[in-house]
Amino acid sequence: MIFMGFTVLSSHAWASYPQQNIEYDVFNKGKKVGTQKVTISYVPSNSQKPSGERIIEVYTELNLETGLFEQRGTAHFSGNNIKFVSASSWNDSNREYQGRLSNKGTWLIHDIGPEKTIVNEFSNFEMELPSIAFYDPVLSQRLIEKKQSNIFFIEHGHIVSGEWSEQGPEKQRISGKKIEGLRYDFHSEKPYQAVWSDTGLLMSWEIHYNQVDLKGKIKEIPDQPDFGQIESLKSFEGVQEEEL
Repeated sequence: MIFMGFTVLSSHAWASYPQQNIEYDVFNKGKKVGTQKVTISYVPSNSQKPSGERIIEVYTELNLETGLFEQRGTAHFSGNNIKFVSASSWNDSNREYQGRLSNKGTWLIHDIGPEKTIVNEFSNFEMELPSIAFYDPVLSQRLIEKKQSNIFFIEHGHIVSGEWSEQGPEKQRISGKKIEGLRYDFHSEKPYQAVWSDTGLLMSWEIHYNQVDLKGKIKEIPDQPDFGQIESLKSFEGVQEEEL
C-alpha cells in the first residue's frame, strides 16, 4: 500500500519534459533480489522557477528472505526550493516521509505512521539533503565535494552524519563495456558506498538496510535527455567507455 500523500506530489505528467530513465539490479549476497527504477525529468526554467527544476522519481521493489519491500520516492530540486516524499511498505508495515526546505532555510519533515504523524524541524546544518539526491547529477557531486554531510536517508528515516572519502577509480561492466567512475565511501554509523561517473551518473550503490546488505548496479547507460532546441547541459556530454 502506498499512501495518498505520495500521489499529491507525483501525480503530474512529467513525460512531456526531457527525461532519463535508469534501472538498477539489486543484489543481496550476490543474488538478485529486485530492481530499482529511476526517472530524472528536466523542467526548463520559467518565471516561477528561473533555475529550472529536476524531478527525481525512484521506485524500488525487493523480495528478500525477511520479506517484501516496496518504496516510491519523488523529489523536486529547483535551487533552494526542495521538497520530497517517500512512501514504503515492509511486509505490509507502511511508512511515509514528506519533507520540504522552508523559506527560512529549515527543513520540515513529516513522519507519517499508521497511528500518528510526527513533525520534526531541522536547520540546514543539521540536515542538508535527502538521500534521493544521490541520483541527481548536480547535487550528488556537491555533497561529496563538501566531504562532511548530514543526509536524511529515506530508506530508514534517519539523519546520518558522516564524511565522504574518495576511494579512487573503479571500472564497472555495463552492457558489455567497461565504464570508469570514482568510488566514494560515506563513513558513518550507517555507511553508504557509491560509484559515480564523471558526468554525475550513479552507477552503483551499497547500503545496509534493516539488517540486510544491498547493492544496486546500473543495467545500462541511459540515453542523454533530448532537450530539443535547448542546449544540453555540460554534465551530459557522455561517459568514458571502453570495449571489453
